[in-house]
Amino acid sequence: MSSGEKRSIQERIEKGKFYFINGKYEYAIKEFEEALKLSPEDPELLYSLGVALEGTNSFEAAREKYLKVLECSPGHKMAREHLDRLLAK
Repeated sequence: MSSGEKRSIQERIEKGKFYFINGKYEYAIKEFEEALKLSPEDPELLYSLGVALEGTNSFEAAREKYLKVLECSPGHKMAREHLDRLLAK
């Protein structure tokens, strides 16, 4: 991955977090999805997308992202907590 791609991913993550904090979940989702195109196995990025999806009540899609996080990073505590909470619903 080139330094330009890394910068692009980081910029998208920062934009996504900004949108998320401001309750603009749909915009956050778009930014995280674009970053995932360049880094599809990034557990933190997948986790952030899952949380944003939860914000739009897209619980099934969020569950899928948390499962993917746990495939990539089995010890990811926050993804496990979010997944467990969703499965309990």
